[in-house]
Amino acid sequence: MINNILVVWEFGHHNSKLMKKSGALAQQANANVHIAAFMPENELDNPKAKDELDEAISKNFEDNLIVNLHICSPQNLVNDILNLHTEKHIDLVIKCKGEDGQLFKASDDLRLIQELTCPLLVSSNHKLKPNQPILATIDIDESGEEQTKMNAEVLAWSSYLAEKTQKDVDVVYNIPMSKAVLELDVFDSEEVLLKEESSAKKKLSETVQKHGVIPNQLHILAGDIGKNIKGMTGKIKPDLLIVGSVGRKGLKGLFIGNTAEVILKKARSDVLVVKPK
Repeated sequence: MINNILVVWEFGHHNSKLMKKSGALAQQANANVHIAAFMPENELDNPKAKDELDEAISKNFEDNLIVNLHICSPQNLVNDILNLHTEKHIDLVIKCKGEDGQLFKASDDLRLIQELTCPLLVSSNHKLKPNQPILATIDIDESGEEQTKMNAEVLAWSSYLAEKTQKDVDVVYNIPMSKAVLELDVFDSEEVLLKEESSAKKKLSETVQKHGVIPNQLHILAGDIGKNIKGMTGKIKPDLLIVGSVGRKGLKGLFIGNTAEVILKKARSDVLVVKPK
């Protein structure tokens, strides 16, 4: 699934873990690497910045990998990534989470989720640990074609990355509640789970098995998905959380929201956002 990786390197940001994770994944997938290095205008001719980047590449990417470097100006942050991902036939974009005070903001991550045609892996600052699972989130509440494709893509990436990284896969489904119910605080998650957990777990198991994934554990949650996923990632500490997104734009996205974007803000782990094909 991964032949070409685009790594977004941002001068002055927390790049060390990003580069280490990218190098490990590129080696496991035997993928070509493209590095889009973004620097402030006043640093473009700074040899110290270039030395920092060269050192990071030599330290984290094995000699057998093909690494292509693209020095980019911060004037066209998202457009440069979108153009490179199209020109270089990128299968996966990896970057740090956008933050205030950095070149990339959270709004840039949102636009990338909306406009990239390949998955986006948003790297946290946590260190990868052995024996930590991959956590895949799927939705069995909707049975439409788009959601079926979404579940298939999430599970396909889960299976692929589990094989490459030698990790187990846990799968989670969150029983949804309306926003009004959650805001009125008349919701009892334990009561909902008591009534629906058994049937939900059975349906989740059937969905996962249909796609050929053998999960380590199945998890059923209920209520606010952002809070629940934050709690779940804090509890089982997955190395990677995989979520699906339709990348809604405009007013529909504003009013309906996008589960992947909510999870991205709340999760404590690395997050891989995929779209249905």
